[in-house]
Amino acid sequence: MKRTILLADDQRGIRQFCKQELESAGFRVVPVEDGDEALDTLESIVVDLVILDEHMPRCSGREAARQIKQLLPNLPVILFTADPLYERYRRPWIDAVVTKSEDLALLQGEIARLLASAADNERGAPTRAGTAASGADELAFPVASDGGSPSVVRGSRERRPTYA
Repeated sequence: MKRTILLADDQRGIRQFCKQELESAGFRVVPVEDGDEALDTLESIVVDLVILDEHMPRCSGREAARQIKQLLPNLPVILFTADPLYERYRRPWIDAVVTKSEDLALLQGEIARLLASAADNERGAPTRAGTAASGADELAFPVASDGGSPSVVRGSRERRPTYA
């Protein structure tokens, strides 16, 4: 089964590029334009990971991440930013910060690490009724881990689905 990634970025070209690259790596990608639309989308579908641009109209990536983690604390969230001062975006509700580049290898490495970690948590933790179970699929790219979390890599709402 394909893992589903919710991708929020206000720049259409970046959404299209990331969608194409991540789909070619075997993911299902649901692109949206901003943080508000990401939150609305999470009301209707179950995703395995969220990628948020920091600078978006209506709702920034940091604010969307905060709201997502309040509702779905175990859902992995990556902040994807072009800002070279990425360190200032570290927050407990952001699992990784990745700087945008034309090479998505760093982003793909963080996706692999976070999905592997989520799968390990699913296997090791008791599950609750109504949780989304995503199998431990083999990932197509290497797991890049520095052992820390959250990691940094250079280069009224209705009830939402719950995650283990």
